[in-house]
Amino acid sequence: MSHDYNFKNRPPSVPLEQWKILIKFWKSDIAKVRCEKNKISRAKFTSVHTTGTKTFAEIRYEEMMKNIDGREPSRAEMFIMTHKPKNEETKKIILKLEDAISSHSIEPEKNSTRDDVFSQVFGKDRHGYVRTYGKGVSPSDLWGSNSRVGIQKLIDEVQRNAQVELQSMKNRMQEEMEIKLKEQVKEQVETKLKEQLEAMKVELLNNFKIAFTQIPSYAPEVMVSNLNKEEVDIEDDPTLKMMDNDDNISHKVIEDPTSELVEKNAHALIFPFTHTSPRRKKGKSAEN
Repeated sequence: MSHDYNFKNRPPSVPLEQWKILIKFWKSDIAKVRCEKNKISRAKFTSVHTTGTKTFAEIRYEEMMKNIDGREPSRAEMFIMTHKPKNEETKKIILKLEDAISSHSIEPEKNSTRDDVFSQVFGKDRHGYVRTYGKGVSPSDLWGSNSRVGIQKLIDEVQRNAQVELQSMKNRMQEEMEIKLKEQVKEQVETKLKEQLEAMKVELLNNFKIAFTQIPSYAPEVMVSNLNKEEVDIEDDPTLKMMDNDDNISHKVIEDPTSELVEKNAHALIFPFTHTSPRRKKGKSAEN
């Protein structure tokens, strides 16, 4: 590729000055010799991974998340997952790994050691490179006394625990918020119902008052003319009581304690038909 092509296709994550240095290195004789050497070595290795652009680190992390205990897959398990048997050599290697795994009772925490199943099948790692861990991980990083991988495992475990605790707190807060919201809605509904009931009560009482004031005007009337005190049998009808008006007025008025009687004129009264009509005393005839 030309210098201009490489210069124009700088990845966004790489600063421009560093990209210039990389292009210069790739054009050097040292880089060309190393590239040719790696090309020959790669051609000898017929069992290649089939993961595409996804890195081993990403695959390892995904498998850790799938495991309930957060266990990291061993190198043998990683090889089987990342190498589909496209040729006979790969099939043979996978069979050897599976046989070695089944014949060794190795604790999960000790799967990735210097003498693990993967090392027994492939041999020891060379040139400071640990296979199935991708670029940038050396044997000292993985198996040293204060290995970088060990520290990273501890960090990952702390992060997982924190995520679990955080999710638990979110769930509890969500439940509490839902309970409070239900209580608030309940209080609002109860208050609204009380207001509606109170309004209905007031309206009902007002309707009753209006109806009661209109009852006398709708009741049938009976005319009684020339009433005299002695003509009304008070004992027979306790709801009626005779009382004298002003001495200057010659007629008598019937007072009904259960209903209002309206005076029609000086010689006649009207009262609701629902009351007992005045009866004359026995043995006396009514005057016309």
